Amino acid sequence: MKSNKKLFASFLAGFLAFVMLLTLLVTVIPMPQVSAEKTESQIQEEIAKLQQQKEEIDREIDKLQAKVDANMSEIELIVAEKDVIDKEIALLHDKMTNVNDQIAVYSTMIADSQKQLDDALARLAQLKQDYKDRIRVIEKNGKLTYWNVIFQANSFSDLLDRLNMVEEIERSDRDRMNQISQLAEDVEKTKSELEVKKTALEQTRTELEDLRKELDVKRQESDAKLQELLNKGAEYEKYLEEQEAKADELNDKIDENEGLLDEIEREKYEQWLESQKPANGNGSQTGSNTVGGKTWIVPISYSYFSSPYGYRIHPIGGDWRFHNGVDLSAPMGTPIYAARSGKVYYRGWWGTGGNTIMINHQDGYISRYLHMDSFAVSDGAWVAQGQVIGYCGTTGGSTGPHLHFEMQYNGSYVNPADYIYLR
Repeated sequence: MKSNKKLFASFLAGFLAFVMLLTLLVTVIPMPQVSAEKTESQIQEEIAKLQQQKEEIDREIDKLQAKVDANMSEIELIVAEKDVIDKEIALLHDKMTNVNDQIAVYSTMIADSQKQLDDALARLAQLKQDYKDRIRVIEKNGKLTYWNVIFQANSFSDLLDRLNMVEEIERSDRDRMNQISQLAEDVEKTKSELEVKKTALEQTRTELEDLRKELDVKRQESDAKLQELLNKGAEYEKYLEEQEAKADELNDKIDENEGLLDEIEREKYEQWLESQKPANGNGSQTGSNTVGGKTWIVPISYSYFSSPYGYRIHPIGGDWRFHNGVDLSAPMGTPIYAARSGKVYYRGWWGTGGNTIMINHQDGYISRYLHMDSFAVSDGAWVAQGQVIGYCGTTGGSTGPHLHFEMQYNGSYVNPADYIYLR
């Protein structure tokens, strides 16, 4: 029984010791920490996703533009239709002016005809009244006949006078009756003409009213076409603004992530640059390399590889820009060799490149040698691989003696480090 208790106590002591040891190890051994910052691959992956989203938005904008282009004929048709409607409105205005002028003329004619009718009616009434008065006189004086006048004559001369009087009375009566008859016809004719003019006036007024209604319809059509154009323009503009806003937002995110990548790349560049400098500050780097069956040699015996091909912090401008070649630091006057045989097609001053030689290797490759102090070959000369073509310097945009070496293949820059052996 006691042995079992001792065994249990030993086991418990061992277990406690194990726990204490494990606790000590946990406190001493650092646990892996999850970085709050994004890694380079995560940033590149996010940039790729953002670029894809931006491309989708750009495609949407292109589709919208294609839609606008496709609908341009429709818009042009609407504009043409509105132009026709506006011209019709102008013609209707002219026509209404003409109709109003016609109404004014008809009103004047009707007023004149009404006056003529009133005058004719007044004359007719006067003639009728005179005729009535004449009848009343005859009735008052008894019946007057041709034979009464003759038999009442006292003498032959009196008879002649009476006959003349009878003829005058009869002639006067006939004239009066003719006047009454003619005037009655004139009155009826004037009435008929007046009715025709009044009918024409009413028709013209009806035509004017129809024109006004038609004008209102045309104005509504014109306003509708204009509103249709405005709606289409507003629709396209709103959608385009939305898509452009999305694209701007994505661009901001892309710029933000590319800024993070730039920081990472700059740190890597600074580390690489520091690693390239030899401990004693001098040394000789030479060698050759064969690429695609063609052998290239290092064009200078350099102290150290001071700047690679690709993005870097510009030593003069201080900004982050692309470096088209490699920089090989060397003392002033160090010989510079042709990396391969070829023909010198340029020798002279080349802007910030200073004294520069360019060699065409006749197979799509061109090599360039910048910042030389002086030249050792002439323009147009054929040079052999390894032949001295000039001497190291610091001409042009340079912070110290070195060779800036560039290569192109079929017009595009390539990384010289892929062709020459750099150590």
